[in-house]
Amino acid sequence: MNTTTINILKSLDILSTLIQAFYEIGYELGTFYRNHLHSHVKFAIQYSGLVIRETYDNRQEHFTKLNNIRNQAGSYFTYSV
Repeated sequence: MNTTTINILKSLDILSTLIQAFYEIGYELGTFYRNHLHSHVKFAIQYSGLVIRETYDNRQEHFTKLNNIRNQAGSYFTYSV
């Protein structure tokens, strides 16, 4: 075989080794995630959805509270004569 063929075969061998290694790493990470983290992530997503919905539904009330806090904090830096 000539050197071009050998280099192509070596490249294919390296590529197949990398593909196999990444597949094994991905499989292990996926298994770990599914066994240990999935329920926690699912709960966090569901809970954050509830928080976002509550915040959006009551946004005017939250804006009023924040505006009052801002006005109160601003009053500390003004002089009343």
